[in-house]
Amino acid sequence: MQVLNIGSLNIDIVYRVPHIVHPGETLSAYSVSRHAGGKGLNQSVALARAGGFSNASRRCRINSSSA
Repeated sequence: MQVLNIGSLNIDIVYRVPHIVHPGETLSAYSVSRHAGGKGLNQSVALARAGGFSNASRRCRINSSSA
């Protein structure tokens, strides 16, 4: 069986801070980490784990966004 998953693939940037930032407040982060995420990626991982699909492919568009 072939599977084609068309969905989002994101890079999540996580900042650990001591508390939720209040308006006008500046905080320093304890750490910064990057993780792969997005619904499309999560669906691909779930498909691979559920059925062991060796012939799964993903299609994505690369977009450079500063937001």
